[in-house]
Amino acid sequence: MKVSCFSLIVMLTLMFLGYASHSQSIGALKGGVVKLSVVKKNGVGETGSGILIGVQGGKMYILAALHTVEDHSSIQVNLYEQSFSGSAYVNENIDRRNDLAVVIVNYQTAINNILIFDEGETQSLIPSNQVFTIGHPNNFPWTDSRTQIKRKMGNFIVANKTPLIDRGNSGGPVINQSGELVGMVTEVSNTEVKALKIDYIINKLREWSIPYKLRIPVNFCPVLQEIVTGAWDKFEGWGNGNVMPSKDGGSQLKPKKDISGIGQSWLMWGDRKGHVRYYVEFPSSTDEATAYRDYQNLIKDIDRCLTNAPRRNISTHESDRFSTHWSVEIRSKISFVKGHVWIWLRKGIGNFTLEIYRESP
Repeated sequence: MKVSCFSLIVMLTLMFLGYASHSQSIGALKGGVVKLSVVKKNGVGETGSGILIGVQGGKMYILAALHTVEDHSSIQVNLYEQSFSGSAYVNENIDRRNDLAVVIVNYQTAINNILIFDEGETQSLIPSNQVFTIGHPNNFPWTDSRTQIKRKMGNFIVANKTPLIDRGNSGGPVINQSGELVGMVTEVSNTEVKALKIDYIINKLREWSIPYKLRIPVNFCPVLQEIVTGAWDKFEGWGNGNVMPSKDGGSQLKPKKDISGIGQSWLMWGDRKGHVRYYVEFPSSTDEATAYRDYQNLIKDIDRCLTNAPRRNISTHESDRFSTHWSVEIRSKISFVKGHVWIWLRKGIGNFTLEIYRESP
């Protein structure tokens, strides 16, 4: 698709006059966005965007809008400011209702300086919050735009359309002011931009066993420190929502302080362990080598957050291995002690669990 002279003039004018203040910071994130040039089986060409989510074992994993890549005869993937060769195909798992797909590229040449976004949390997003997009509107490459959220709607964020958001942005990122990924564009109308929330996407990637970067929110340390020193074991303003039964036979409540950033935190009590626990799940890669590296990084993060907290290795050599009828699960445990607070970290298949509780007086 060719860019008209009028569209080109409008885009260039807005880029230089209206958006100069953020172009440098957003420009640094363009390496996490790819250009998808798709030829459909009926011979029609289409341009879309994609979000890099992982590179592993000679494969590159890219989030894409299903309507862009569906019924393709070929997909050409272009990286930002570097060349490579490879063959692309669409993963067999798709989410047609929410327009979500994963493009996998088998690449043959070396790739460098791959940027993978940190994922941001979406719960605190409200109307009028400023967000940014990067994509290829009307085939104009790696174009960024600033816009505002209008509303949240189920699994979606809806923002205002701008002249620099159009066809070709589908599959591209929506980024918060901290430079974190909060959504993927799925639809652009005359007035609005619709984007699928990143927390929904992460749950789908886990379900599909797609490798992706471990997500640790930027506020990990402050929240962890506040949880360790706070009064959450007495439910003093820490609960949020209704009490529900837990999987261990007790009760659980969503906390106001969510250390996972994607709603995977709970306050639990009344189970066989007999104490109030702050329980967190972090998703991880299903690839064992990648998951173990991320596990070690998470240990370092806790060490860094809780200075002078003695660590007790319980089974970091992973001797606690057992088989099930469908897989072999490797569990590894480590604990930190800070005052009368215990922190347990365990590694399983596709996730890490973190438990925080206080010793009985």
